[in-house]
Amino acid sequence: MIKRVIIENFKSIKHLDIELAPLTIFMGPNGSGKSSILEAIGLMNQAVIMGKSLVESRIGNLVYIEDKEALFCKRELEQWLSLGIEVELENNEVSSIRDAISKDIEYIKDSSEEIKTFFNKLKAKEIKTIKYVNRVRVKEKEEYAYECVYYINDTQLKYCMDKEKRLSLPEGLYPVGWSGEFLAFGWATINGRSLNFPKEISEIIKKKISNVYYLSPERGSIPWYYKVESEETPKYVGRKGEHTLEVLATLMKPENDDKRLPYELLSTQFGIENVWSGWHKKNILTSNYKDPWLKSAHKFPSLGYGSKQLLSIIAQLAYSEKGDIILIDEPEISLHPEYQVKLTALFGNAVKEGKQILLATHSSYFPLSIHLLFSNEGIKLKGQTTRGEKEFKIKLNVEDVAIYHVTRDKEGYTKAEKLEIDENGLKEAIPSFAEVEINLLSRFMKEE
Repeated sequence: MIKRVIIENFKSIKHLDIELAPLTIFMGPNGSGKSSILEAIGLMNQAVIMGKSLVESRIGNLVYIEDKEALFCKRELEQWLSLGIEVELENNEVSSIRDAISKDIEYIKDSSEEIKTFFNKLKAKEIKTIKYVNRVRVKEKEEYAYECVYYINDTQLKYCMDKEKRLSLPEGLYPVGWSGEFLAFGWATINGRSLNFPKEISEIIKKKISNVYYLSPERGSIPWYYKVESEETPKYVGRKGEHTLEVLATLMKPENDDKRLPYELLSTQFGIENVWSGWHKKNILTSNYKDPWLKSAHKFPSLGYGSKQLLSIIAQLAYSEKGDIILIDEPEISLHPEYQVKLTALFGNAVKEGKQILLATHSSYFPLSIHLLFSNEGIKLKGQTTRGEKEFKIKLNVEDVAIYHVTRDKEGYTKAEKLEIDENGLKEAIPSFAEVEINLLSRFMKEE
C-alpha cells in the first residue's frame, strides 16, 4: 500500500504531502487539483516502469499529457518537478532487505570506515517504510536533469553513479549526487562486486508501484461486441474502459468465481443483472445483461451512460489483486443519488479484499454514507449468483478511510485539508458543498 504521496511543482500543486488510507477520497470544486493528485501517482507508475524521467514518461497507458510544460506548476520548466511515494513494507520484504544488507556487509570487510559505518547503521535500523522520490527539471529543449532518491524510513539513500554505473560512496553516511536511470540504482557495485540491498529496494518499489490502474472520466463507451487482435489477456480495463469486455470475459471463467461473485451481487445494486461477456468466435467478444425490471436480456449499448461507466469500474475492481492500486476519477458520473450512496459498498468491498482505492469525486452522497461501513453489522449483501445464493459482509475500520477537501489557496495553489471522521462518519460539513447548500436553503426559506 502507498502510505504517503509527496508532490511538488506539478500542475496546480506547489507542495502537497498527503497521508493515504486503503480508501482515500478527494473532494472539492472543479479545477481544485483532485485529478492532478491521481495523475501524479499514475505518472510515477509510468516513470518507474519505463525507467525514465517524469517528463519522458508523461505519455503512457495511465496518464497521457502531450504538453510537457503542462506538467510544471505555472509552466516554469527550470524548477524541480518532484513526485514521491512512501510505501509500507510487509514482513517478508523487511526480511529480504535485511538479508541483502547482511550479504553486503560481508562484501565490504576490506572497504573504508565510511562505507562500513554506512552499512552498520543501516543494519541497526528498524525498517518499516521505503520512500522513493523522482525529480526532474528541463535544462534546455529536450535535455533533462533528473534523479531518483530513496529513503529507508527517513534515512536518505542518494547515490552518485559514474559512467560505468558503479556506486560511489564518498563522504559520510548520505552520499549525494546524480543517478542515471532508475534501474541503475540496482546495479551499484563496491570493489567490483554488485551490491544486493540497492537492487532489493528498487525491486520492492517497482513491485509496489507497478500494479496501478487509472480510470478516467472519459470511460463509458462500451460496445456489445468487438474483434480482439491480441491473444494476451489484459488485467486493465483501460483508461477509458476500452478493454472492459475482455476483462469481463476473463472474469466469467470458473477459476475466477471467487473474484467475481461478490461483484455479481454488487452490480445488481445498480440495476445491472446477469452481466455476461464471452467469445462468439475465436476472436470475437460479445456481451449482454438482464434488465431487472423488464426481465429480458439486452446488449450493453442499451445500458444508460452511468451504468456503462460503472461497469468498467466494477470489472477492474473484481479482476484486480490484493495490493493493487486503483485510481478512479468521478465514479459518480451520471448516477442518481441513490446509486451514489451504494458506491460505499462497492469500494468498501474492494478495500476489504486488500486493494487500495483512491477517488476524486464531486459527490457528497457517497462520502456522507461512509459510516455504513463502520457499524458492527457493516453492509450485508445477499442474493442469487451464478453459483447459487451467496452472502457477503462488508465492514471497515475508521482508520481504513481518509477524506480530503481539496481547494485552492490565496495564491492559486492546490491545498488539501483532511476532514475528521469517526464511527459516525464525517464529523463536520464538507466546506465547499455546505456553502452551496446554505445559499440554496436560504433562498428557499425566503421564498416560503
